[in-house]
Amino acid sequence: VQFRGLFALINLVIPERDSNNERSGSSIYSHVYQIARLTILAMKNFHTNKSILNRGCLVLRNLSLTPSFVKILGRTPGCVDMLLHCRQICPRDVLVQRSARTIMVMIQRATENKEQLSTSSSSSSARKKHAAHDRHSFTLTQPFPVPSRQAVDRSTSTTPTLSLGESRQKR
Repeated sequence: VQFRGLFALINLVIPERDSNNERSGSSIYSHVYQIARLTILAMKNFHTNKSILNRGCLVLRNLSLTPSFVKILGRTPGCVDMLLHCRQICPRDVLVQRSARTIMVMIQRATENKEQLSTSSSSSSARKKHAAHDRHSFTLTQPFPVPSRQAVDRSTSTTPTLSLGESRQKR
């Protein structure tokens, strides 16, 4: 059921183009937060199912095609954490890797733009809002590299190995 629901949302959330050929997404604007929240909830509930993680990333990526929706994604609890989780669970899924990274970069840029606007303002209320926003901001970092199969095989080997220098020292 979750898979079919996410699959249907992939096409539903693609933004339509307005008269200026811009992506507006006006028909679903009032539902974006709920769509994002429920998508992330499905991804959390089935956090080991790569098909659901893949479809969830596609839904979030299609939402991020509308610039105003990126800000909503940034405020959706668990969004960035789930995208990082998807990148770790699906290291070889190019679509998940590209979608998750692109969304996180867009959220980071939107956060930085908001910070620049609030620092240029001199009012104290803007600074208070900026300080409250800092709790929710993040810095995008590279995930830990996934070890290669050979490295894992070597680290789990129970046979001790000696380098050429160590074998000469023991003689």
